[in-house]
Formats: sequence, C-alpha cells, structure tokens
Amino acid sequence: MKLYQTLLHFYPASFRADYGEEMTAVFARRRRDANWAALAWLWIETVIDVLWNAALVHLDILGQDLRYAARTLGRAPGFTITAIAVAGDYGGVHHGESCAAAAVSVRTTGAAGETV
Repeated sequence: MKLYQTLLHFYPASFRADYGEEMTAVFARRRRDANWAALAWLWIETVIDVLWNAALVHLDILGQDLRYAARTLGRAPGFTITAIAVAGDYGGVHHGESCAAAAVSVRTTGAAGETV
C-alpha cells in the first residue's frame, strides 16, 4: 500500500485530501480480490491510470486558475494594464542590471581572473 500511496502524490494535495482515502480503499479491495496473475495487471493498470488522471487533474486546476485570473484582471482593466507594464519593465530592469554587472566584471578582472 505504500507504493500506491506514493503514486497518489502525483495528484494535487487538494485532490488527495478529498479523494485519497477512498481511492486507497478501492485499490486495497481490488488488490485483495486479485490473484497473482491479475495482481501484476492491476499494478500496470493502476500506474498508467494514476499518471494519466493526475495530469488531467493538474490541467483542470490550471484551467480554473487561468479563468479566475482572467475574470479578476478583466474586472479592473486599469490595474491589468499597469501590472503588465510593470512586469515588462521589471524584466527589462533586471536584464539591464545583469548586463551592467557583466560589463563591470569584465573590466575589473583580467584574462586569468586576476584583478586589473
């Protein structure tokens, strides 16, 4: 059961909190009822199922978050424009800072890394 519970960590924490206990109980019942040949197939099926469905749950949550962000930003267009402008300017500032730091570094060190 430890392996199955580890597999459940591919799901988001909120999903595990809501459904993890029930999923574990269903898997335990299926594992108990399976013979040795069916047990191997059960694990293969379970790994594929968990990986596929966990990805779908993550995509669903991402979609919900993006829709929420779009609704929120759509309600305040002035804030949205300011946020985009500041975010774009912020990236430019850091790019300029890194270029300036690199230029200073090149000027103050020699080819072998010695201070000039």
